[in-house]
Amino acid sequence: MMIYNNIIKRHKVTDSVKIQKILYFLYLEYLKEKNQKLFEDEFEAWIYGPVLRTVYNHLKYNGLFFDEYETLDIDKGPIFIKFLSLDDKEIMAFIDKKITKYKNQNTFNLVEKTHQTSPWIKARKGLKEDEPSTRKIKFSDLEKFVKTWQP
Repeated sequence: MMIYNNIIKRHKVTDSVKIQKILYFLYLEYLKEKNQKLFEDEFEAWIYGPVLRTVYNHLKYNGLFFDEYETLDIDKGPIFIKFLSLDDKEIMAFIDKKITKYKNQNTFNLVEKTHQTSPWIKARKGLKEDEPSTRKIKFSDLEKFVKTWQP
């Protein structure tokens, strides 16, 4: 994911939990402002907030390092993903403008803020607080949420 690579390299965010929360809030802000997805990956409703499985797998198996191709050794066998540099100037400008308010916050403050968003709450409905989940956060819930959300 090019945006993930950009957050690490350009903005020097290296805490994996914080990266996930920043991606969530950037996604929400982009959806609110542009009425379109910032990227295609779907968030899952994990215990500590929304998580992108592709980013999680990259961090788990490769850490913060990027080669032209990364191998993610997951249950289904190796998957090769080509990581390109983020060259969309509009998206880079958007990230540069928005990221500071998130990257300077405490990681668990960001976790708590994700726990207050209705799409994550709805996706975790019926689960215990500490119960693992791979439930997807529905895009329709994200769309509805951003209409009244004040970042």
